Amino acid sequence: MALAGHIKSTVGRKRPPNKLTHKQKTFVDEFLLDLNATQAAIRAGYSEKTATEIDEEMRATIKFHDEKAKKLLRDNIDVLHKIVEVLMKEETIEGSYIMDLLGPKKSKVEPVGG
Repeated sequence: MALAGHIKSTVGRKRPPNKLTHKQKTFVDEFLLDLNATQAAIRAGYSEKTATEIDEEMRATIKFHDEKAKKLLRDNIDVLHKIVEVLMKEETIEGSYIMDLLGPKKSKVEPVGG
């Protein structure tokens, strides 16, 4: 939890909790260059140990959300096929129609980040 720990450590300071420190922003900017968390963290000024921790944390988070997204798609494949069928004919679809298609499955569909 290296990166999250560094973000949480800013709580209580004058900086709003959702703002990144200069170091964190530098990390994000560097990460977007090559998608290498370890090297991005080192370039941002974190130690090699912390950079490795950040990389491991990011990999675990990405893996968790990747598996969650795949499960959501598998669990709702029938709905996805119906949506495709409607879109091929109509070109647009109302969100309420999608929720009706989900029916009892609605409880399985969590908001993003949930």
